[in-house]
Amino acid sequence: MSERERDEGEELDAPTYVCALSGKAASDEELVDDAADTDALDEMPIGWIRITVERRGVAPEWVEFQTRREKLVAMQLSQLPTDATDEQRAEAEADIRFALGAQLSYAESRLARYITLEDTVYVKNPDGDPQVAEAWAEVAKTLPLDQATLSGQE
Repeated sequence: MSERERDEGEELDAPTYVCALSGKAASDEELVDDAADTDALDEMPIGWIRITVERRGVAPEWVEFQTRREKLVAMQLSQLPTDATDEQRAEAEADIRFALGAQLSYAESRLARYITLEDTVYVKNPDGDPQVAEAWAEVAKTLPLDQATLSGQE
């Protein structure tokens, strides 16, 4: 099962590998189906390239939590007398933040601060298709990867 299928929770008969550069799918004959020799690439055809991009983001739930905390602080500060001095407001804000921190610390500790956004695409074996080879050569020029890896050599 390909990573995309695993992530989406779908069970399909056979993984589908579609080249991101040509749109061509791998044929059943190209798939590696030796169950005794499984690895992280599943049934990905020989010579194909898997590209996975991971990007860190801030968790939306954590942002929402922080926004609501600030609203609680503002709401409590708005209840101070209008004639309170700046010093009194600063002290009240520190007290409010301290109290809210104590009250909300457990809930906040249960939230992930960051999330990982991930996408995976596949590139057909460039050796067997001149158009894919040309497109892959352009992509490969921009990636600081080992040239032996890019060319399929050890």
